[in-house]
Amino acid sequence: MSPSPRSTGPARARSPEPPEPAYQQVTSAVIDCLTAGGAVDPDRVVLIGLSLGGLYAMRSAAADRRIRAVATVSGPYPMPTWDTLPPFAVDTLTIRCGGADHARDVIAALAQPGLLAAVHQALLVVSGGADELPPPAQARHIAATAPAGELLLVPGGDHLLGNTRWQWLDRTADWLAEQARTGR
Repeated sequence: MSPSPRSTGPARARSPEPPEPAYQQVTSAVIDCLTAGGAVDPDRVVLIGLSLGGLYAMRSAAADRRIRAVATVSGPYPMPTWDTLPPFAVDTLTIRCGGADHARDVIAALAQPGLLAAVHQALLVVSGGADELPPPAQARHIAATAPAGELLLVPGGDHLLGNTRWQWLDRTADWLAEQARTGR
């Protein structure tokens, strides 16, 4: 991660790399490394992903059965098409991908029909009631469609729920810890 030119500290860091649609390969490689070195118990792997990282976490769980549970915070599914993305998302992806053509290709590659049916792990969907991307209706759909999905909808929460952190962060961390311990 490198600091953004407008950075005021670590929270404003951004990746210099474009988004990777096949991020489940990265996640699996990290799990391989951490479990092989004994840093992580392979029977207690849980993930949390925020925004696009929430989609990556769900894709990772569908591809890697070692993942016991997933929490997605403001994670979209299905991924909106390029033409339906709000301007801030188009601008961000265009910059991160080095141009609109590559950004369109990334968005197209993130489409994965049937993804939710393939996520058999426990899935906590955390969503803000005031989030516009993804909206609460999309979070409800994710939680209702995934075989082991549950919804934590935070009224008034914005994208990433930074304005309501006290209403979801500890609950989500406790949920993940419980999943790591018991798998239920």
